[in-house]
Amino acid sequence: MRSLRRYPPLVAALGALVLQSSFLPAFSVRGVEPDLVLIVCVLTGFFRGPRQGAVVGAATGFLEDVLAGRHLGLMVLARAAAGGLAGLVTRYLQRESSLLPGLACLLATVLQRAVMAAAVGIAGAGALAPLGEGRLWAEAVANGLLGSLLCLPALRAARRRPSLAA
Repeated sequence: MRSLRRYPPLVAALGALVLQSSFLPAFSVRGVEPDLVLIVCVLTGFFRGPRQGAVVGAATGFLEDVLAGRHLGLMVLARAAAGGLAGLVTRYLQRESSLLPGLACLLATVLQRAVMAAAVGIAGAGALAPLGEGRLWAEAVANGLLGSLLCLPALRAARRRPSLAA
């Protein structure tokens, strides 16, 4: 148990994966539900840096691929890209605002769908929903709003212990 305390983003991502796969579908609104795992990956990249964001994204993406049972590696690529890019972008931004992580979650939702569509298209394994679909934008807004709310405790913790934000 002590070793799990050293990796709170990974524990949060695994908890988000359990919630997303078991309870969250019951709370969808018109078929739109936020992607908790993506939000945790983006917030990890945002507050811990690109390396940890990509590692958490790749780990949870692998677990999602194994649970889905098809297109193995697709979510690994999409989640790692989202978490890593969120970490790279924050090198040039201030982390004090709660709106920036929300915007990062919104953009990461669109980026993830684009990466998935490109990978599936290259592999010739079928088609995903197009980027302009209304449900994608509703999901992106939901992820952005939830990401802004979930980053508030992380912002407070980073203010108390600056080593957590580095």
